[in-house]
Amino acid sequence: MKFKNISLKTLLIFLFIYLLYPVVKAVVSDDHLLVFSDSCLIIGLVSIFFGVFNSFVLHGDYDIASYILNKKRLKNEGIDYKEYLNERKEKRKDSFNYPLFIGILMILFSLISAIIV
Repeated sequence: MKFKNISLKTLLIFLFIYLLYPVVKAVVSDDHLLVFSDSCLIIGLVSIFFGVFNSFVLHGDYDIASYILNKKRLKNEGIDYKEYLNERKEKRKDSFNYPLFIGILMILFSLISAIIV
């Protein structure tokens, strides 16, 4: 992960969205920290799963599959595979894997709140 590509505004929006359910669930339940810890762990694990898949996409592992699926449209536009790869690489250049990073943060929140319990 390149941390220079991270946007603080986007990170805070994702953190707010990801922490919304655990905080609401913790406020409603009787055992606040335990429910918060469990919710953060589950959301963090699911987020890491999607983050790993997103990492494959960001490294270009599925470029050939997307080219094959869009081959007819791309051929009509006169784009060959090498041009398509260069376009995709340029598009991914400034991207950051937020689901993976947020998933790691959620697991850290879960561990810290579990230690406090």
